[in-house]
Amino acid sequence: MNRTSDLGGYAHVLRRHIWGMALIVLLTVGSVTLFTLRMTPVYAAKATVLVKGVPSTGSAGGVLPQPDLPTERGLILQSSDIVANVQTSLSTTKTTQQLLDHLSVTVLPDTSLMYIQYSDPNSEIAAAVANAFADAYVAFHDKQATSQFQAAAVSVQGEIGGLQTKIDQLQTRLQAASDPAARTQLRNQSSVLYAQLGVLNQRLLDLTSSEGLAQTSVVVLQRAQVPADPASPSFPKNIAAGLAGGLALAVAVALVRERLDETLKAPDELELVLDAPILAMVPRVKRWRKSRKALLVTRVDPRSAASEAYRTLATNVKHLASQQALGVIMVTSAVRGEGKTVTSCNLGVALAQAGNRVTLVSADLRNPRLHRFFDLENDGGISDLGISDLEFGSMIREPPVDAGTPNLYVVNAGAAPTNPVALLGSRSVRDLITSLREVSDFVIIDTPRVLAMADALVIAPLADGTIVVANELMSAVSALERARDQLETAGARIVGGVYNNFDPKRRTEYSYVSRSHYRGYDGARRVSSGNGSDDSHRRRPDQSRRSPMTRSDEQA
Repeated sequence: MNRTSDLGGYAHVLRRHIWGMALIVLLTVGSVTLFTLRMTPVYAAKATVLVKGVPSTGSAGGVLPQPDLPTERGLILQSSDIVANVQTSLSTTKTTQQLLDHLSVTVLPDTSLMYIQYSDPNSEIAAAVANAFADAYVAFHDKQATSQFQAAAVSVQGEIGGLQTKIDQLQTRLQAASDPAARTQLRNQSSVLYAQLGVLNQRLLDLTSSEGLAQTSVVVLQRAQVPADPASPSFPKNIAAGLAGGLALAVAVALVRERLDETLKAPDELELVLDAPILAMVPRVKRWRKSRKALLVTRVDPRSAASEAYRTLATNVKHLASQQALGVIMVTSAVRGEGKTVTSCNLGVALAQAGNRVTLVSADLRNPRLHRFFDLENDGGISDLGISDLEFGSMIREPPVDAGTPNLYVVNAGAAPTNPVALLGSRSVRDLITSLREVSDFVIIDTPRVLAMADALVIAPLADGTIVVANELMSAVSALERARDQLETAGARIVGGVYNNFDPKRRTEYSYVSRSHYRGYDGARRVSSGNGSDDSHRRRPDQSRRSPMTRSDEQA
């Protein structure tokens, strides 16, 4: 049975488990809060470095390649020279790996900026190390650029020296030459060498100028400041994550619990299990839990919602009785504590108040409670049927005026017998039920629970119909299914169920009941609206005015 097949079902599931979910969320957020408070705060300081390319200055272009920021990032994270410079400048004892483990370098996309960030529990150390790495990287870059430009300048100076030597040699030869043609040739060669010398001198000047520019191509744009607040743990982020995780966990737990929980959650489940209509939905009555005395709500508070529910049950029972033989009704449940005795008593009162002759039979010989609802002593009951001189008429009790209802009579269970099943299956009990049937409009038999004992299964064939009582949030679907199977095997005819102890606040979840379950029983209300009784299964009019006590005495 799928209880969470649509959004409405999921909403109802979450609403039912709202307090458990709230506890899970509270515990999760509390745990995250405690964990966050116990964490050591870590500060992150960030320095911003600008990496520019060296502009081409005359013939000095190409000495240094244009910078590639991902390559520069890897250089900072892998260069032992930079780390050694940091260790020296800070006079720190931290190893290279310890420094690099807390260092991060980020390249800002589509810019020439890099962020050098260092994390440490000490905010001042975090800022100092971040600035030290930025300074060390700038110094490393300047040193590398200077060395490359100096190497290029040395090379140019060597070329200049070689040309100057050649020019000096040509001048010497020119002074010694007397042939005009030879002198002209030497002058031409000398002019070419002077031109080359001029180019090299210009290149040397460009290299010197570019060397200064290269030393400013990488600069610290913004030095790291001592952070005032820790970067981690982030209290708001952790609480938000804990809240989100707690909600997800709470929802998951609620859905899993709903899948594993077999207790009834809605009336349609009981209807599907019993394959019979729900005759009434009885709301919770708080006084039942607060008072130790048995409470007959149909007499104590006849205008309550519970009393109205029992009158609805009585109306539906009378409607069923008008269509089929239903003079003897067995009321039972799958397990203990589902309200079968309360239902039996209130159904009997409601039927009697409608003018029907009703006899309540307490067939729960192991744990009888029915007599308490009518302030009766539990004596002279079914357990005394073995006494030879006992008459049926002497077993029938009429409740006191202040606790009773006209037309309502009670047969007690009596003292607990040694073998309840054998007694309930005896001919004496069958004769008792037959006798009560003849003088009563309705005989309602309150029996023990079906599971774990056979008492109800022995009584079932004697009844015209069986009403199964189920308690919301207590009755398990599997238990009801086993009880149904056992009852059907024993020959019981289940005519309906009573959905007991339901929460009126969840009325919207049961809206289908008013549309389907009770709609089929409007006729029952019309039938009983006249004189409050049905004639399809009654005795003759002269017998209807006799009490069960009088009729039993005549038989005896």
